[in-house]
Amino acid sequence: MNIFAVIILYNPDINLLNREFDSIVSQVEKIVYVDNGSINISEINNWIISKEKVCLIHNDTNQGIGAAQNTGINIALTEGATHIILFDQDSVVDSNFVDNLYKAEQIAITEGLNVGLTGPVYRGYDGFEYPFYSIENNKFVQKKLDSFETYCKVSHIIASGSLIKRECFEKIGRLREDWFIGYIDFEYCFRAAQNGFVSIVTKKACMQHQMGDRQIFLCGRKIGLYSPFRRYFDCRNTLLIQRETIFPKILRSHYLKLLFGKFVISLIYGPKRMQQLRYCLRGFYDGLRGRIGRCSLIK
Repeated sequence: MNIFAVIILYNPDINLLNREFDSIVSQVEKIVYVDNGSINISEINNWIISKEKVCLIHNDTNQGIGAAQNTGINIALTEGATHIILFDQDSVVDSNFVDNLYKAEQIAITEGLNVGLTGPVYRGYDGFEYPFYSIENNKFVQKKLDSFETYCKVSHIIASGSLIKRECFEKIGRLREDWFIGYIDFEYCFRAAQNGFVSIVTKKACMQHQMGDRQIFLCGRKIGLYSPFRRYFDCRNTLLIQRETIFPKILRSHYLKLLFGKFVISLIYGPKRMQQLRYCLRGFYDGLRGRIGRCSLIK
């Protein structure tokens, strides 16, 4: 195996970035960083000078998560990667994380599954363990960790921490770029499934990961709060996916229902509430019009 990590940067916290690097570097062949127009690029350059097994690609502007990931993926594949693992800039992993993902993939393959993507379980920096879900028999099902031994088959996984086989990229292509950010990872899972690949989650690999800029507990649930910029894409892309039949109907309906709850929560608890309102409303407007690409409020 020859596993490369691809990590997208956007104004990263250097201390957290260093923690992530230390947790990952010994587990992969190389780390490809793709910077998406960070304002602290000079700080990033100074930090990376002393690092081994890395390369850094810098975009002058934010190209979106899909385009940046594809840049890193292309480099990794050109350099002979058999697998690519995607990370956000704030992901800190356990020792043997990558090896455990790979072992779970191989076990599932020996049991007859054509595995394309393998994901971990996630916990917050406060120790909170995030639930994960799959679509089974046209229903959303929460998967319990005690319901399986090593891995379980799921309909979709999030990008950060996901191990993807080279064959996936060769057969079905790269990630979507036109949505900029939001649902790109889910779309790739469903596209992979259409082409005969299976997604799995293993509890043998666990990753620290934060959903949102900060979290609150509301009605017994942990909810991530995001910037107005991110909420724009949440609102817009939730409407965009309603037209995409590659997404199961139950998923489209589920996230459409969630969207209005998120909208209200953002206005009450989110940062910069007037901007939240403006960006959410523009997201709804652009989603109804079918607008893709960058946020229309950013010139």
